[in-house]
Amino acid sequence: MAIPRAYSYLRFSTPEQLKGDSFRRQIELSQKYATKHDLELDDTLTLRDLGVSAFRGRNVSEGALGVFIEAVDSGQVRKGSYLLVESLDRLSRDKVHQAFTKFSSLLEKDIIIVTLQDDKIYTHKSLTENFADLMISLAIMFRAHEESLTKSKRIKAAWKGKRIQAQKSGKKLTARCPAWLKLNKEKDTFEIDKDRAKVIKKIFKMTLDGLGKGVIAKRFNKDDIKTFGKSQSWHSSYIQKVLDNPAVMGEYQPMKLETTASNRKRLPDGDSLKDYFPTVIPKETYYKAKEIREGRRVVIGRTGKRFSNLFTGLAICGSCNGSMHYIDKGRGNSYLVCSNSRNGLKCKSHSWRYKSTQAFILITLKEV
Repeated sequence: MAIPRAYSYLRFSTPEQLKGDSFRRQIELSQKYATKHDLELDDTLTLRDLGVSAFRGRNVSEGALGVFIEAVDSGQVRKGSYLLVESLDRLSRDKVHQAFTKFSSLLEKDIIIVTLQDDKIYTHKSLTENFADLMISLAIMFRAHEESLTKSKRIKAAWKGKRIQAQKSGKKLTARCPAWLKLNKEKDTFEIDKDRAKVIKKIFKMTLDGLGKGVIAKRFNKDDIKTFGKSQSWHSSYIQKVLDNPAVMGEYQPMKLETTASNRKRLPDGDSLKDYFPTVIPKETYYKAKEIREGRRVVIGRTGKRFSNLFTGLAICGSCNGSMHYIDKGRGNSYLVCSNSRNGLKCKSHSWRYKSTQAFILITLKEV
């Protein structure tokens, strides 16, 4: 008879917990349980959601719990295998009905779940025949979700209070600021980095002169203008980021992270704080540049019902290995262009007409 296999599931809410005892403790508990009950502790699957929260179910959609469920569904994890967790709240802090659905679905697939904290064994049979097991599991899941929800509300309330105080007193919420600013020695106000501010002003002037973000990035690279971050070159995406940022006219827009099991979005959190940052670009200039940009129509890697770029994420420049972007110049003139060439990064590759390239590739594939 084959020795039953056990899989240890580790989950942390924050990477900082790696510095503590949680990681070592959970590993040790799993090893002790497997030895005591003659189980083979399988480490072929990486089941460590380091820094992935179980609140909103992200560990299922993005992390190791999702990998484990897929392995069970595919048969890679055999029926009768054990999933070892420190406690049920390690599996999910989602809403009770959602957490219970994940929990019970594993049991229905003949996976045995063990909570190492109390050596409690959950099986499909025990859950359906033992009312106490059912109530205990539901109570733990309810408590786990309530704790996370309360913590989330407290953090949001604290930040809201800080924003109100910042509006009244001018006190800065955080040391974080745009790349063209820096916090002063007293840490009570931001100062303008004059050299970087000149670059910001140049970006807006070139935009008002009718130049696009790609051209601006290309010229900056050609003129060896130093970038603000770790990147060695300017890219059109960063130029756009600067042009979109209301911080250039002194506004700070607090953001919040809306998290669901399928995605995460950064959304505005309350009203923006006026005059929070030193002004680098006048409001009139900011909105004029925005108006000019909205009047243009350039599509990169476009996909949709009316158009499908077959090469999105696939086409690579033969000269420099840069990614190829789809550019639509209107009137049927569309091209695949090397991103490095567009940004002036020493790639002399010519653009390729999209329709001709598409036709050639499709004919070639047909002959394979």
